[in-house]
Amino acid sequence: MFSVINPIQKPVFNRSHLGVVLLLALLLSLNGCGTRMAGISFGITTSPQGDQEKAQEAEASQDYLLASREYSLLAETAIAPQKQHFQLMAARALVKGHHTKEAGALLATVDITGLTPVFGFHKKLLQAQLAIANGDTDRAQRLLLNLVPDQTLSLPLRIEFHTTRADVLAATGNAFESARERFMLSSLLVKSEDRMANDHLAYLTLARLSVEMLQRMNMQPGVFSGWVTLVAIKKQFGFDPEELEQQLELWKKQYPDHPADLDELPPITVTGTRTVEQKYNHIALLLPLSSKFAYQAEAVRNGFFAAYYADTSEPKPVVKIYDVGGENGDTDMLLTKYRQAIEEGAQFIVGPLSKSGVNTIASNFNSSVPTLALNYGDDADVSNNFFQFALSPEDEARQTAERVWLDGHSQGIAIIPQTSWGERVYNAFYERWTQLGGKMVGMESYDRTKKDFANPVKQLLHVDKSNERAKYLRRLLGGKIKHEERRRQDVDFVFMLGFPVETRQLRPQLKFNRASRLPVYTTSHAYAGFANRTADRDMDDIIFSDMPWVLGFGSTKQGLKRNIKQEWPNQTEQVTRLHALGVDAYSLVNRIEQLRNFQGERFYGETGHLYMDASQRIHRQLTWASFKYGRARILPRAN
Repeated sequence: MFSVINPIQKPVFNRSHLGVVLLLALLLSLNGCGTRMAGISFGITTSPQGDQEKAQEAEASQDYLLASREYSLLAETAIAPQKQHFQLMAARALVKGHHTKEAGALLATVDITGLTPVFGFHKKLLQAQLAIANGDTDRAQRLLLNLVPDQTLSLPLRIEFHTTRADVLAATGNAFESARERFMLSSLLVKSEDRMANDHLAYLTLARLSVEMLQRMNMQPGVFSGWVTLVAIKKQFGFDPEELEQQLELWKKQYPDHPADLDELPPITVTGTRTVEQKYNHIALLLPLSSKFAYQAEAVRNGFFAAYYADTSEPKPVVKIYDVGGENGDTDMLLTKYRQAIEEGAQFIVGPLSKSGVNTIASNFNSSVPTLALNYGDDADVSNNFFQFALSPEDEARQTAERVWLDGHSQGIAIIPQTSWGERVYNAFYERWTQLGGKMVGMESYDRTKKDFANPVKQLLHVDKSNERAKYLRRLLGGKIKHEERRRQDVDFVFMLGFPVETRQLRPQLKFNRASRLPVYTTSHAYAGFANRTADRDMDDIIFSDMPWVLGFGSTKQGLKRNIKQEWPNQTEQVTRLHALGVDAYSLVNRIEQLRNFQGERFYGETGHLYMDASQRIHRQLTWASFKYGRARILPRAN
C-alpha cells in the first residue's frame, strides 16, 4: 500500500528540442502539476448514469446517502416527469438518512409545474417528513392538513402518507391516534412481516399512555379495542406474572380472533413518556480490569458508574463488575465469567470491551439475556439479544467521506500514518468515498517516528515534481530560469489522518506547500479532546468530527463530565471519550428496546446521536467542527 510507483524518468533531449522544452516549461508553469508520478493512483471511475436497482438496494439496506446519489444521477439524464420522480426519491432518501439540510435544498429545486397532482402530493408529503425531522411538528401538521390520499395514488405512496401521519401524531403527543393510524395502516401492507412490525410499533406507541388513560377510552368492540385492552393489561399487571397470565386468558376469550401473537410481542414498560424504556434490576459489567488495558477499562467503568449515580430514577438496579482479563484474554475465563453473571441473576450484560472478547461471546452466544458488547466483532449478525456498540475509527472515516461528499467535493488526496491502523481507517474512508462516486488521485504515508513530514507532503502535492522539473530545465538550458513552486491543481480536498502530535505538524506543511486554501478533513483522533490554543494554533480550518461530550455542543451531561474530572483528575484528558462510552453504555441499557423497535429512532447520547442498524449494531452520528484561532468551533449542520 505504501510503495511508490511510476518513478520519474529523464527523457533524452538535445538542442533541437529547445523550442519544445520552452513551450513545455511554460505549460508546466501555468498548470502547476503533471500526471501522477508517486503514491497510489486508484483509477476508479463511476458511470455517469445512476442505477435504479442499486438505489433501491441501498435504500433497503438503509444506506440512504448512496441511494440519494443514485437517484440524483438518474434524474440528471431523465426528462419530465421521470426527472422529478427521481429527484423526489433522492430527497426522500436524504430525509430518511437525517441529511435534512441537503434534503431541503434539493426539494426546493424540484419543479412540479404542469405535472399531475401526484407530484404535488409527494413533494408536500416529503416537506412534512422534513419538518418532522427538524422538530417542526406544527409545520408538518399544516402540510398534512390538506393532503387527502385516494385510489389514484400508488400503494407505496399511500403507505408513506399514513406512516407520516402516524409519526406526526406521535411527535405531537397524540399516541392514541398515532397507534390507531398505524393499525389502520396494517390493512395496506402486503407482507406479513411488515404488518407484524407495524403492529408492534403501534402496540409500543400505545404503551406510552398510562393505564388510566387506556381504560378511559370509549371504543366500539373490535380489533383496535382489543389492542388497547391488551396494552392496559400488560402495563397494569406486568409485575405480577400470575395475575398477568390470568388476565391474558380472559382477554383471549373476549377477543378470540384477534391478530395479536402474544408470544411475539415486544416487551413494554410502565411509562407515559415519549421514551419507551425497559427496566432491568440486575446488570453485569464485564471489563478487562487486570490487564495492560486496565487504564482504558477503568475509564469505561468510571463513566458507567458516574451515570449510574447521577440517575435519579428508582429503584436503582444492582450492578456487579466481572474482571475478564486482557485484550485477547483467556477465552475460558471470559466465558466462565459471562456464564457466572447469568447464573447470578444478571438481566442485562454490558461488555466485553475488546474485539477478541466480543468475537468470543458472539461465537458462543446462546442466551436470552440481552448483551451490549462495547466493541464491534467480526460477525455483524449474531442474535436477537446481542447488540454491539463501539467508538469505531472506521465509522468515523466513513462519516468523513459522507461529509466531504455532502460538501460538494469530488476528487481528493490523502496523507496517513504508515501503520496498520492508518491503513485500516483510510481503507474505510476510501471504500465509502468511492462508493459515493468520489475519486482519490493520490495518497502518501508518513513515518510517525520521524519529526519532519515535509517530504511526504511535498510528494503528495507534487511540489517535489515542480522542483525537479525546474532543476532539469536549468541543466538543460544551461542557465537560470524563473521558477515558483506550485502544487498540483487536480484535487479539491485533503483527507489527513493522524493524532494531535502529527496533525499539528502536517497542517503547517500543507500551508507552506501552497495548499492553504485546500479544505482539509480528518477524524476526532486529530483533536486531543480539550482546548489548547497554543498547541493547536496551526490547526485552523481543519474540519473534523467528534462526540458531543468532547465538543460540548448537544451534550446534556457536561456537569457529569466535570464531576468525573474532579473525581479522577489524572485520567480525564487522556481517556475522556472512554468516559463517554461508559456513560452511554449505562443509558443504552434501558433504551435498547426503543432503538430496536422504533425504526429510525435516534438516542441523543454523549458519544453521538445513536441509532441501530438491521444487524443490531449501534452507530454514532457525530458533530462537525473546525479549528478557529486554535479552538474547536461547531460547524453548521450538514446532516
